[in-house]
Amino acid sequence: MSGKAQRRGSDYRRKRKRFHANQYTRKVSDTLDIDCISASAKKLCKENYLDKENFCTGRDLPPPVSQKSYERILQKINLASREVADDSMKNAAKEEVSASGSNEICVSGDGPKSGHSYEEWKLKHQPHCVKNHIGSSSKMEIDGMKEIFQRSVPQRNAKYIKYIGDGDTKTFPELQRTASYSIEKIECVGHIQKRIGARLRKLKTMNRGKKLSDGKSISGKNLLTDKFIDTITTYYGNAIRQNNSSVSDMRQAILAIYCHYRSNDEEPMHHFCPIGDTSWCKYQKAVATNSASLFKHIYIKILCQLP
Repeated sequence: MSGKAQRRGSDYRRKRKRFHANQYTRKVSDTLDIDCISASAKKLCKENYLDKENFCTGRDLPPPVSQKSYERILQKINLASREVADDSMKNAAKEEVSASGSNEICVSGDGPKSGHSYEEWKLKHQPHCVKNHIGSSSKMEIDGMKEIFQRSVPQRNAKYIKYIGDGDTKTFPELQRTASYSIEKIECVGHIQKRIGARLRKLKTMNRGKKLSDGKSISGKNLLTDKFIDTITTYYGNAIRQNNSSVSDMRQAILAIYCHYRSNDEEPMHHFCPIGDTSWCKYQKAVATNSASLFKHIYIKILCQLP
């Protein structure tokens, strides 16, 4: 190799720079450089950041601590977190007892969530999961609520005499056998409200791709859309909350929702709707102002075809 070629090769090696997480230089530096380095370093690391060496290298940081030191730090954080959590729960119990004027208070319990988002989270979490329960999710809810009620008096100085449940009949009997005092179950309106939405969405899914008697699909304009399902769900919950002292009034308010949206120009069904010009029902308002003959319905056709 000639001397000129050797000098060219040595110059090239001197100009080469070590790779630092896609770091690049500019003649005029600005704050965006830091963001570029940070974003590139994230790509080198796993989402759970278990690869600490790559994490530090990507940010030009010193090497991470050893595994033993790292575990000791985690133990200290765990102890501190437990103390803070325990103090926080004790303070919350004291505030509730002080606000109610008695140590007999109402509590609620809910189980783990389900759905596609949970399944996606589970796949990412599973490799480094440190679970402390073996069994079904419903059994986990029962065991968790039993532990909460068992420590209510000795640790919180409170009695959870009213329990807001989600309709599950398994948890409440176990709590009655566990607690040393009587418990009253209160149904959660929110859970009852969500049932009608869940069933309507199930109906929509089961009939997806099928044609109704008029040749149209189940969803679309003036049909069973997600927006309409949300509207029905909200009205259903309001009917329960606004008439919780009368079963007959609650029944009438719930039936008014179905009949109101089922009505059409040929068969108006607004007999359950409130009457008068102050009614939320536009048809009843039209009747009160003697303009019912000019009223036009915008109805949900799918309700007319339900049995």
